[in-house]
Amino acid sequence: IENSYLKAGRKIIRTAEELFREEGIEVDARLITYEDPAETALQLVKEEGYDLVVIGNRAKNQAERFSLGSVAEKVARHAECPVLIAKQKPKKITKMLAAIDGSKHAYKALEYAVQLAQKHNSKITLLNVEEDKLFRLEPKAIEGVGKSILCDAATKIKEVDFDKRLEFGSPAETIIKVAKKENYDLIIVGSRGLSSVKRFFLGSVSDDVSMHARCSVLIVR
Repeated sequence: IENSYLKAGRKIIRTAEELFREEGIEVDARLITYEDPAETALQLVKEEGYDLVVIGNRAKNQAERFSLGSVAEKVARHAECPVLIAKQKPKKITKMLAAIDGSKHAYKALEYAVQLAQKHNSKITLLNVEEDKLFRLEPKAIEGVGKSILCDAATKIKEVDFDKRLEFGSPAETIIKVAKKENYDLIIVGSRGLSSVKRFFLGSVSDDVSMHARCSVLIVR
């Protein structure tokens, strides 16, 4: 069994190395054994100062030794750098959905979105979701807050095509629904939003979006 796992691991690394070589990118390939995948990834990020973790969202089948879904969730939640959870086959990124709630993490996420949009000549949709319960209590005030957040975010975008969108409902559910319905290629979201006392995104929004969205998700911290 051990030899079979080692053989499979080497094959995975060879395949990955070939993909990078085709793009002219230098890689450092490692095969690590007898370690927890998520804990190992987190430790490497911490010790070696990586700028980005890229990870898949699901294992191929339930018979595999580790559930990559749970590994992705743990890494996305605890890594000290941004995490890209890839769910689709590679293609050109033409539409990106940037979730904006006025928090510092959301603005960091927006910086990443702008850089990617410039590189791929893609369009960004700035999406702010206000809780529908609060909207029903104070519709004009809550709508005003949402519009203000979007306008402030718009001032930070240069040389990129974008539009603004204000929705009301559950933040995570609304982000996932909009991304699915309108076929976005990538969702970009901050790892933590403003506190519930301030009425906007809860920290769990990025967790819910990363695990349940159909498209790839970039979580920025």
